[in-house]
Amino acid sequence: MKSNWVNIQTFQSSEYEIHLPGNLISQYNEAEFIQHGLIKLPLAVKEVEEETDELQNGTELKPYTVLVSSALIKKMFVIEGLPYRMLMKDQTLKLGPVTGILVRNDRFTRKRRKPDIYSRLGGLFAVITLELFSPEEGFTKGKVYHNKKWVETMIPLPEVLFVRCAMSKKRRKTILKEYNERGGLVFNSNVYNKLIVETKVGKTKGLESNIIQSVELKSKKDVLSELDRHGDIIVKPKNGKKGNGIFFVKKVDETYHVYDYRGLKRCNYSVFSKRDFLTFLKTINLKSGRYLAQEWVKFIRKNGRPFDLRVYVQKRDQNKWVCSGMMARVAGKKQKITNRSKGGSFFTVDKVFSGYPKRKKQELVKKVSDFCERFCYALDETFPNDHFADIGMDVGIDKNEKVRFMEVNFIAQYQTIRFHDPELFNNLCWLPFIHATEYQGFAVGKQQTNQSDLTKTG
Repeated sequence: MKSNWVNIQTFQSSEYEIHLPGNLISQYNEAEFIQHGLIKLPLAVKEVEEETDELQNGTELKPYTVLVSSALIKKMFVIEGLPYRMLMKDQTLKLGPVTGILVRNDRFTRKRRKPDIYSRLGGLFAVITLELFSPEEGFTKGKVYHNKKWVETMIPLPEVLFVRCAMSKKRRKTILKEYNERGGLVFNSNVYNKLIVETKVGKTKGLESNIIQSVELKSKKDVLSELDRHGDIIVKPKNGKKGNGIFFVKKVDETYHVYDYRGLKRCNYSVFSKRDFLTFLKTINLKSGRYLAQEWVKFIRKNGRPFDLRVYVQKRDQNKWVCSGMMARVAGKKQKITNRSKGGSFFTVDKVFSGYPKRKKQELVKKVSDFCERFCYALDETFPNDHFADIGMDVGIDKNEKVRFMEVNFIAQYQTIRFHDPELFNNLCWLPFIHATEYQGFAVGKQQTNQSDLTKTG
């Protein structure tokens, strides 16, 4: 669909009208409705009486001037001065794109002081805090990036909404219901725990052997059974974060070696007899069903320390998954866990594979990328009622150089990366919003998202 950049000016009228220059009339004269975000109203299209400035051609630098009635401006929360784009779809004139991001607080606006890419994508970009969010009204309050600063104002519900914060299941269900009914789309709409993802996506042909399968624990007997099966296991909470609640168990003859990270940055190492190990298991509530056990897979190492990979996979061109980058997480000295909260460190892929021949490094990186992209397509097929736009995946490479899936992060976090790889950080931040823009029908040209410009805006 062809879109035109437009400069909106208001004229006083109680009618729902838009006045277009003559060379746009043929493109939009059949429009019966106008849409801004998820607000849609009837529309009358008329031609501007004055002659059009010959320099206007509908590009970002030379937008057409269009006149929008004050009634529409007020009812649809159109913001004058924003570099809107306009296109025709199914007898509806769309002003956009209109994209929002739902966050816990407005630190998002303070961290990104020069988000000029929003202007280059066109339309309205809003940061909406969960506390002020009211989707049932059809509009809400948010902070809009306008004239190089953030302005708090009322906005229509965005056509695409990113969820970047945790919330209750009830609240998430309400948001999804409202958006589905109004025709909008929530990106990263649901957060599924590790066991659900493993169980459902693990049925996909070709992925089964890559997934480190988990077993739900409900008793001490279950723990002993998994130890007999694997010898070495990891016990972790279903919904654990940052390595919290994890401990490792290694069975050696009749003894149990435990590396306990629960509430600790470094492990508490103990060797138990069977009787003492069963006493130790009383310290967790296995009957709650909140804990999982999985085989303790040994990953390849960097300088003797195990490492895994955080892989960032993002959607492009509507439905195409692409690996946008990855970082390595290396465990601290004499540690088992790679999380930063447990003493782990981030490294670039080049650095962590520095001891490998160039061809071998490329082979391993491609193997990881291919697996993660296939996994994301399987995620789409497994959960067809959800839309995932960008996710983080935790994977490892075992001693046989096989990629092993660990976990999906449905609310991807990028902040740590900016200190190690600023260019990757900026690409990861902006590419999802480019996808949201194109999803709404507004094509994005290469000149609008120049790689060097992206790096400067972080």
